[in-house]
Amino acid sequence: MSLSTTNELDRPQLDVRVFGRLVGIVGTAHLRIRYQPDTATLREALEADYPTLASETFAIAIDRVLSNGTIAVARGADVALLPPFSGG
Repeated sequence: MSLSTTNELDRPQLDVRVFGRLVGIVGTAHLRIRYQPDTATLREALEADYPTLASETFAIAIDRVLSNGTIAVARGADVALLPPFSGG
């Protein structure tokens, strides 16, 4: 195993659950991506990997709380991408 591969494996990761029509865009209901320290950099990383997300409206929930603006993402946080929803 090369040193660069070892370094990739040692980097912190985030598990991201994906819901609704966003599953069709990213191709799965569960992503494992490189750790991002806040919701702004998380959104940027997701949009870089999945450019169609840039034109979609979606919310990011951290530990089951919808983020409003940029908030910190703790390592091991429960992260979810949520499409717009309405309820009754």
